[in-house]
Order: sequence, then structure tokens, then C-alpha cells
Amino acid sequence: NVPLRRTVTEAVDGSTTYRTTVVLESLDNAVATLVTLTFTATTEGDQTGLRRLALRVIGPLGLKLTEKSIRTELDDIAAAAEQLAR
Repeated sequence: NVPLRRTVTEAVDGSTTYRTTVVLESLDNAVATLVTLTFTATTEGDQTGLRRLALRVIGPLGLKLTEKSIRTELDDIAAAAEQLAR
């Protein structure tokens, strides 16, 4: 982690590790800030055939739901930042 520039949050649930990274980058001589958010989920260990099938079927749905949630959060952050700038 780089204070005020980069934060990594990690959570483990069973054999799956979830990692969220937020990076802040100053733009236009600090007039604006680029926020980059990366989310990953990795599963360790030997996957059974049933688990692999479930991940293939449910994985894309989970990805879409996660993406929607993250986009909503980023929109909320942008709106709050715009309010502070006024």
C-alpha cells in the first residue's frame, strides 16, 4: 500500500481469495483524480468437476453483479467528489 495513492483490501472465504485494489492518480496538476479499481477472485486447490461446472455457469453472473455494484460505488464517489468541488 502507498498511503493516499494505493490501497489493497483482501478477504478470504473458504478456498477463494478476493482482492480489491484502488489506485488514485493526480491529473491536470491535481485538478482531477483518476480512480482505478481492480477486483479479482482466485480459487486455490484442486477443483472438482462439479465445482468447475458451477463456476462456469455462475461465474459470469457473479461477474456482472460485481461489475454493476462497483460501477455504482464509483458513480457515488464521483458525485460526492463533484459536490466537494463546488
